Amino acid sequence: MVDGGVIQPVDGTSASAPIFAGLISLLNDERLAFGFSPLGFLNMWLYQTAEFYEDAFYDIEVGNNRCEESGCCPYGFNATVGWDPLGGLGTPNFAALSDASIDAATGEFTKRQNKLVNRRRRSSARRM
Repeated sequence: MVDGGVIQPVDGTSASAPIFAGLISLLNDERLAFGFSPLGFLNMWLYQTAEFYEDAFYDIEVGNNRCEESGCCPYGFNATVGWDPLGGLGTPNFAALSDASIDAATGEFTKRQNKLVNRRRRSSARRM
């Protein structure tokens, strides 16, 4: 954030939510430009995208939320590999989310899911 010409660090939901909303707005603009409908309800799409597009989110693997400007407390969450309460799915990668968004509209998303699911099934069948 810039306050009086000085860059100030900000964090938390009140900083990230508007940024993420803007990112989704850009994805919807892109979809509309191609003649597709907006994304709509996002939860399922986000989690499927995280599963089938490995580069869709940059995983936050180090850190915790125990300290802030006012001090530290003994409670909070640690970042870990994969989803965690601290970083969620991770930091969005707009280019990958854009690909997934357009793929979802064209049916390529489903094809990609099916390929990966079948590959996982074959891999687990070999292990048996």
